[in-house]
This record gives sequence, C-alpha cells and structure tokens, in this order.
Amino acid sequence: MPPKLGTAPSTIDSAMPFLHRKQLDFQEGKAFDLQVDIWASVATTIRVTGMTKSESFEFKFTSGSGGVLEQFFFGISDIPIFLCVRTDSGGRERGTIYAETALRSAGAIVYNLLGGYITTGKGLSWPYGLQEHSNQGRGSFRQIDITDPAAGVELTTTIPAGQLWRVHAFRGTLVTDSTAANRLPGLKFDTSSDDVGIFPAAAVQTASLTVEYIWGIGLANLNDGLASRQTMPLPADLWLNTAQVIATVTTNIVAGDNWGEGNLWIEQLLDTQA
Repeated sequence: MPPKLGTAPSTIDSAMPFLHRKQLDFQEGKAFDLQVDIWASVATTIRVTGMTKSESFEFKFTSGSGGVLEQFFFGISDIPIFLCVRTDSGGRERGTIYAETALRSAGAIVYNLLGGYITTGKGLSWPYGLQEHSNQGRGSFRQIDITDPAAGVELTTTIPAGQLWRVHAFRGTLVTDSTAANRLPGLKFDTSSDDVGIFPAAAVQTASLTVEYIWGIGLANLNDGLASRQTMPLPADLWLNTAQVIATVTTNIVAGDNWGEGNLWIEQLLDTQA
C-alpha cells in the first residue's frame, strides 16, 4: 500500500533492493572495501564510481593487456547505494574487458555486486545491472594475420593467455614446387597433447600450382575446378581456449612448398577460468 499523506520518510519501507546498515548488526565504523577484478586483452582506463549514504566516491586505474586476472581494492566509508564501473578509453569492444566487483568486510567477500563486459559507451551498474559470465554472449570480431613462414613450414598461431576464440574463417595460399606429389592441406585445432579437430581440403594439390584455401562457418566443401581455390566448412560453435593451436597440416608437403601469409577471422571472449 502507498504511504498515507504526511507519513515521515523515515518510516516508509523501501521496495528498493539496497543494502543498508539497519539491515545488518554491524557496529558503526565497520570497515568495508570494494574488490574489483579485471581481465583485459588491451590496456584500459577503468573508473569506479558510486555513492554511500554519506558521500560519493570515485577510483580510477589502468588495467594491463595480458588477459589475465588483475585485482584492485578500494576502501569505502559504508555499504554502497549505487555503483558503476566503466571505461574512459575509446574503441573498447565487447569481449576485451571483463569486470567483477564485490563488497568485502574484514578482507572477506560478503556480496558479489556486478559482473560483465565493459565497452566504450557501456559500463556496468549495481543494483539494477545484469550479471553475466565471461563466456556468455557474442565477442569482439578481429582479424589475426599469421606471418608468412619459411618454405616447407606450416602456418601456425597460438591463442594468447586469457582468451577464448571462435574461428569464423581462415584463409591461406599454398604454392607447390615442381616435385611430383599430391599434397592434401588441412586445418588443425589442437592442444599440446590432443587434436581437437582436423578439417581436410576438398581436393589434393599437385606440383607447380598456387591454390587459395578458405575454411569458414557455413561454407560448402567445393573445388572451383580451376585448381586455384577451394572452400571447406568449419563447425559453427567451436570455441578454443588459451594455449590451443590453430595450424595448417599438409600431407606430403616438401621442402620447396610455400604457404603465404595466413588470415584468421575470429570472435574473442575472455577466459576468466584460465
């Protein structure tokens, strides 16, 4: 029921989900602080702002870029009523900065306040913001260029620390020398001990040819018939994590065969469990 006119504000029960000291049996002067956990694949300026019943507060710091956990601690005078975590840096896309913030008392977490991705123009807020895990939703879309290797060497790249990749497409061009052999390129995803998957080309490549190979989600397994381009499908929802390897693997490759620069198009999230 709405309060009667003339009712003193202090006697009205609030429907707002705010924590306040009257709900708790803490003595006045009890110390609280905020624990801010950040995972970022690009160095970023982070701003933490909020309000207690007696004051507003603001803390500012810069994250690293290694994609691994960094922790920051800030003392506050009381339980927060509002809290916001955002970035001042431009060009920060979803999937590159993940933050979690918790309320601590006597060095122990007593309440997880918020968690989710921060982007340029979109921060996280409490109490009305949504919490999400780091592996939920869509990520940042990026092109990864793989350096042109020496002749006879495969294209290869390793997923950096703290990152999750969904491979949307891969492109590479193989030039074979005059040695008579049927080469069969493939694209391999693996760990240090096991193959996650090997996806072979649509057809073999013979001597003295230049063929462009494209693997991608939704592509058909096709050879263009001109011995110059092949397309192959990839799984639609295969996520790879830290330290896994993406590489070509070519059956019957010889020393004079040469892969050119490779290109990957990936969707990136952060692996907070790494």
